[in-house]
Amino acid sequence: SIEMLGQTLQGTIVFEQITANDETQTRVAVSNGSLSFGTSENPAFSASDIEGTLIVFNSGVAGSLDALISSSLTSVLLTGDVAIDVNTTNAAVSESLVINGQDQILQLPAGPYFRAALNNGALTLTDLEETISGNIVIERAVELDGSESTHVAITEASLSIGDGTTDYVTLTDGSAVIIVEESTNTIAARLTGAVTTQIPDVNVSGQFTFEIHQSDAQTAFDQTVLVNGEEVSISLPAGNFVRAAAENATLDILGQHLSGNFIFEKQTTNGVETVILTGSNLSLSLADGLISLENGSAAIAISDAGV
Repeated sequence: SIEMLGQTLQGTIVFEQITANDETQTRVAVSNGSLSFGTSENPAFSASDIEGTLIVFNSGVAGSLDALISSSLTSVLLTGDVAIDVNTTNAAVSESLVINGQDQILQLPAGPYFRAALNNGALTLTDLEETISGNIVIERAVELDGSESTHVAITEASLSIGDGTTDYVTLTDGSAVIIVEESTNTIAARLTGAVTTQIPDVNVSGQFTFEIHQSDAQTAFDQTVLVNGEEVSISLPAGNFVRAAAENATLDILGQHLSGNFIFEKQTTNGVETVILTGSNLSLSLADGLISLENGSAAIAISDAGV
């Protein structure tokens, strides 16, 4: 077995030691491997049928591996073919090598990281009955405070909010950051992208952000992680929800123009899914300004018949 960034890779391992560029390297061929992403007590994701190449430098380990991956969290489904990249050094890696008679090219950006990439994948949150599709990267990384965490980045992401029959709010060509907290079975996510609505007699415009919170812990979530070298913060209230929120947005309904902050949220009661639109800090003007509303609030149920 080999340990990298707190993750243990097990399987059939063949070692070869050479000297290249005045540095001693141990080159490793891995087959029939397995490992888990996350803490040993509560891993978030598991990989199996791992095959590929690792190089052990004086400064750390780097390699690229093919595998199958699945989620170990009870509320998440994720399966498919995946490429695993690991680089525990602080330098980029570019190596041409031969292991077991096979030519290998290894090119990786600087680390440290341990990540798995799944193109055209799907991550399903079973408790919320929502699926995020796109190109998925799962990473086990060292954070600013020295701790290790598991997070997921998704590009070309798509997600919809609806009642199980009709999608009322849809995000496409989006980007997502998902933070995983294994000990509490927590998924906290923020998604941005192009948003469209399909609600009878209603038009909504504004910059919407999708937020997801699924957790066994009934507490608020507030955490900052490094994704592709950039700090990303997610702060969410307690509860299990998927919602699309916008500040300073506009809503046209029945010929009236409302402006303010809006949230679309899917709710499930006795197995029946509904979408509720809530508004705060609302303003409305009627009769050419003769009647006006300021700092208003609203709650609207959405269905195929309208609002």
